[in-house]
Parts: sequence; structure tokens; C-alpha cells
Amino acid sequence: MNQLFMNGFVAACSVFVLASAGHAQVYKCQDGGRTVYSQEPCPTSGKKLDIQSASPRVGSLAERQAMQERYIQANPGLPDTVKSAIRGFVAIPGMTEEQVLLALGNPVDRNLTQTAQSSTWQWVYRYPSGKQHYVYIENGVVVATN
Repeated sequence: MNQLFMNGFVAACSVFVLASAGHAQVYKCQDGGRTVYSQEPCPTSGKKLDIQSASPRVGSLAERQAMQERYIQANPGLPDTVKSAIRGFVAIPGMTEEQVLLALGNPVDRNLTQTAQSSTWQWVYRYPSGKQHYVYIENGVVVATN
């Protein structure tokens, strides 16, 4: 993976983790031409980031994680396996459609198969790598994934 992308991703995740930890202060410093994030003030010059008041961007990972946490907090009886699946961005049998949407987002396709006995939805997810993932839903509940 592109090293520049990874550095930016790690820095963004670090800021999010620090922001979600409560009232941690974060400083954006320059170190030999690199941008570094630290809990300690910069040795020479830098910028103190006000992360407590920052709202997540619409559609961002932080916003999605905040939505997941609000749902989990509002539903204290959820099994730990479902909580972990939502937080881990995966679908598992037994999850509801709403929980799948929280975990994976909207599918690119939804296909319906109807027989005399049942109706099964196949939700299709495609990833930038070209890989596809399928979630099968009957009566509003996940019955299988692959």
C-alpha cells in the first residue's frame, strides 16, 4: 500500500482515537519536514488542535463509528457478538437489516429471490480491490454471508 497513504491514515486514526478518549489535547508539529501528532507541546513550533469541538465530516469513518456507538448505547440488550460485528464492520447471522447497514453501509445491489416458501434478499457489497461480499437476509434477519 502507498506509504504516504498509510502515514496519513495512521495519523488520522491517531487523532480520532485521541479525540474519542475524552479530553486529550493534541498538537500538530513539524519534525524534519514531516507532520507529527503528539499529546505533548511541539518543541519548536506547532499548532494546538481543538479536537473536542470538531464534528465528524458527513460520510466520514468517524461519523459512521459515532452512529454505531449511538445505536449500541441505545440498545443495551444487544449481544456482545452483534456489538463486535457492528464495530468491526462485518455482518453475521442473526443481525437485523438495520445492524447490517450500520456495519457495512448501503449495498451496491439488492437482489430478491422468491419461492412459494420464502423470500431471500441478497445484498451485494463490492470493494475497491474488486472483491465482492454477499449478505443473505430472510424476514429482516441475516441467515448467511459469504
